Amino acid sequence: MSPTLLDQKVTLITGAAAGIGEGTAQLFAAHGAPVYVLDRNAAGATAVAAAIQAQGGAAFAFATDVTRPETIRPAVEDALSRYGRIDVLINNAGIYPRRAFLDMTEAEWDQMHDIHLKGLFHCTKLVAPHMVRRRSGKMINISSVTFFKGMANLSHYVAAKGGIIGFTRSLAREMGPHNVYVNCITPGAILVESEKAVATPEQMAAIVEQQCLQVLRRLRGNGLLLLRRQGNPERFGNFACNLILDFEDVRQRREDVDARRQRVTAAGCETRPGDH
Repeated sequence: MSPTLLDQKVTLITGAAAGIGEGTAQLFAAHGAPVYVLDRNAAGATAVAAAIQAQGGAAFAFATDVTRPETIRPAVEDALSRYGRIDVLINNAGIYPRRAFLDMTEAEWDQMHDIHLKGLFHCTKLVAPHMVRRRSGKMINISSVTFFKGMANLSHYVAAKGGIIGFTRSLAREMGPHNVYVNCITPGAILVESEKAVATPEQMAAIVEQQCLQVLRRLRGNGLLLLRRQGNPERFGNFACNLILDFEDVRQRREDVDARRQRVTAAGCETRPGDH
């Protein structure tokens, strides 16, 4: 893993105290990005930031409720004060309670949309002006494959995730002329602790069957097995990393590697007294 792949790309991640938010924060930090760990679980956010710092990374924890912009603003202001910019915003905060539509209350419907959609609005509204001003920035919004497939007992969740896709498509057209990129990831089933809390092993197997891609796995004796692979936070983080990088980043990193190789080769071929 290259510690300079995301060197000094200041990143804000919501919902980063656990699951794919935590995994992405750890991976981005390992690649050199200063990471702001935002979550309403203050203790969890602090623990994630501390773990990153223990590995030599830069991380800052903030207790935030994405439905309340006044709790997000301190993290944004700290990043701008400390680094002078925000390079990446990952809108990941979300909840996943299952509820049959006939049993669903208006309060449950509103809570789902407040966190997923209004929270997305608040975070983006606070960060986007700074990216536009610098004519530089990347945003990643997290939706779900359930929008394309539908899923029983999650009508409020799927509706909110569909809204994220629509928001992303429209905002990308507005932000593109300012050199600000807006993308959306729609993951399938991800292996996280929160999933175990709401689904039995049998339910998880059915979810994986519905949501996950088939992959070929080579067996001993050169046999092949077709199976469905559940995602994990690290794979998700790697995909998000690919969306953050652009050609200039990759070209510069390659030039740095080539320069180091040339220095090593030159040192190895260095002529010393008595060698000839």
